[in-house]
Amino acid sequence: MKQDEFRKIIDYIKERSKWKDADFQTWRLVLKRALSSPATTLEEFIINEEGIE
Repeated sequence: MKQDEFRKIIDYIKERSKWKDADFQTWRLVLKRALSSPATTLEEFIINEEGIE
């Protein structure tokens, strides 16, 4: 996965979560969610997330 795509996924998770100020534990969970996804682009990540919800 390209770094810019990974950053887009992280930003997407943060935006959807509506967290104002994320502490270390929160960021650990965000990273786990992003890294456990098979997606390599933001578009793939969104499609996978919609399938889960």
